[in-house]
Amino acid sequence: ALDTSKMSSVPEMLARFGTDKEGLDNFKAAYMALPTEASKARYMKTIFQKGLDVFSEAFINALLSSPVTHAVNIVGNTVFGAIQIPERLVAGAIGSVRTNIFKGLGGDERVQMSESWSMLQSLGRGLQIGMKAAYKAGVKEEGSFGKGASKIDNRVDKAISSEYLNIKNNAVAMAIDSYGVMVRALGSRMLLVEDEFAKGVLYRMELEALANRRMTELVNNGMSQDDAVIEGARILAGHDATIVKSAEDFAVKTTFQGDLGPMARWAQGGFSHPLMKIFVPFFKTPMNIVAETLERTPLAGITPGFWSDMKAGGAKADLAMSKFMLGSSAFAMTAMYATGEVIPDFKITGMGPEDKNARTAWRRSGLEPYSFAFRGKDGKWTSWQYGRLAPIAGILAMSSDYSEFSQYEDDQDKLTRLTIDAGASLYEQIKQLPMLQGVFEIAEVAGSEFETGRDKARRFAEMITEKFAGALMTAAPGFTGSLSATIERVMDERASNVKPTTEQTENAFYTSPVARGWFKALNRMKSRNPFYSDQVPEKLNLWGETMKQCQNGLWCFISPIRVIDSKNNAVDKEMVDLGLGLRMPGTTQRGIKLTSDQYNDMIIDMNLYDYGNSQTMVQEMGELIKQTWYLELEPGERLEQLRNIMGDRKELVLDSMFTPGSVLKNKEDFRKVLIKEGRKPLQ
Repeated sequence: ALDTSKMSSVPEMLARFGTDKEGLDNFKAAYMALPTEASKARYMKTIFQKGLDVFSEAFINALLSSPVTHAVNIVGNTVFGAIQIPERLVAGAIGSVRTNIFKGLGGDERVQMSESWSMLQSLGRGLQIGMKAAYKAGVKEEGSFGKGASKIDNRVDKAISSEYLNIKNNAVAMAIDSYGVMVRALGSRMLLVEDEFAKGVLYRMELEALANRRMTELVNNGMSQDDAVIEGARILAGHDATIVKSAEDFAVKTTFQGDLGPMARWAQGGFSHPLMKIFVPFFKTPMNIVAETLERTPLAGITPGFWSDMKAGGAKADLAMSKFMLGSSAFAMTAMYATGEVIPDFKITGMGPEDKNARTAWRRSGLEPYSFAFRGKDGKWTSWQYGRLAPIAGILAMSSDYSEFSQYEDDQDKLTRLTIDAGASLYEQIKQLPMLQGVFEIAEVAGSEFETGRDKARRFAEMITEKFAGALMTAAPGFTGSLSATIERVMDERASNVKPTTEQTENAFYTSPVARGWFKALNRMKSRNPFYSDQVPEKLNLWGETMKQCQNGLWCFISPIRVIDSKNNAVDKEMVDLGLGLRMPGTTQRGIKLTSDQYNDMIIDMNLYDYGNSQTMVQEMGELIKQTWYLELEPGERLEQLRNIMGDRKELVLDSMFTPGSVLKNKEDFRKVLIKEGRKPLQ
């Protein structure tokens, strides 16, 4: 093995990383030849920036390597492309009414109803264009539409390349280029192939629709049918630069890659920095999804795009109104079906009960947020998640939550405000996207109500360490990305508790935030690798049951939709009915922060602790909720009775864990000594 403690090993280490003394000498000579200190600083800054760009590219592509990611992208492109046809049909009807009945309103230009038929007829020819564009993307890693428009916000493309790194040595250049191709193969390259295929289809759809519009306008203005056909053929041959540009812009926009507004573009500049990728891997695409979703809901009026299109008038206004009307109709219909009363044994779920703990109980019972739920003859529900089908998912989510809230609200003024508050459900639905998770984690740290500034700073330091360490592990060469996580999920359906273990902390009284963040990142990496996931403790729910990350076997490897079967648990149902739930016990007990394995032992023993009647905790609670005196209590009082059972069991278990002479008891005693001496103990 290589002994890195000896300076004599340096040449061997350099050789292993593909360089040698001559290469270092050349680098040193180039650096020393620079005339001023400022030029030397700029040179080192350039080297540092390029290194960050290489890291960012490796990290992003590791995140994109899962087949599920690409399935989500393909389904999203397909669904959003498909709804363009009915939207164009309705826009044509709006244009007809606007120009024939309200003459002069919005100008003479309009969408023709026949455009939707042209778009449908174009699919065969669009498939050919899409296949060619996808082939070019796969072979040359180059796009054909929108001047390199992409769903990836990296500062540069192909950072892992000899050209970008300015490496001239043939052998080293070839190695770096080969590694770059390998890194991007299942990530950005595959994403580009999918998007270019969709753009090819959408480009042809729009080109033929615009050709149809132009021919119809010319005929209406007195041109002969034959001359109008010649003009249409000229457009379809790509000889009208303006229309070709419009068709390309449509293809780019309909794959969520359109240009953002001024404020969002300004923010995008910051989020494109490689270090920001650790927290927000993608920015432009989610922002476009949000905008496209809102334009198709009753909240369209709060979006600048809707009003700019309405102000422009003509065909743009027709399309803006079509999106608003069709989307709002879908909103209303979903809200109706979401109640579960229109179609027996079917409902569309939103985010679930408003109370966080009741929502946890609701999910433990097997119901899932943002799903189509079907009830079988046995009374159990099967949930088919729709949360990843953007942008349709946003409309369904908002309307489902509106339906849920409005069932329990009689005040019509409040119901009116609920239409605006439905935007909160879009927030909840977007939170599910991994691409934005970092932003919400930071927001949760900043928004914690019951923590001191010192506690927030410690938790923030832990999160920052976890994010940076996790990003470095993910970007490192090897089996560490989302592909390995997907394989692990299929091979082992158990979820993992990634918090530090007793072995890692060595049962020390105090573990620093940096160390805790590092161990969490390490455990997360292990939990996402099929070779190491068994080294990480399982994640348990309140009843001591192992939580699952996949229940659909091989379908978890490719399907963006999860199918979950519900379980009959009377206690969870009771908490859902109350709208209140039991909170999971904290990881800090009697002033001592438990490790992941100690915490699991506590949860398991709480559920199995024998009071002499051989009942588990859920069985004891199940007997309680049947009692007549219990049913006469108010909801808050009922929950307190359930909380008492859990609290009594927890204290008995903790008594057995904190026995005199045990490690935990010694920690507790040491903490008391520190407090007595006026020192604040850290955990």
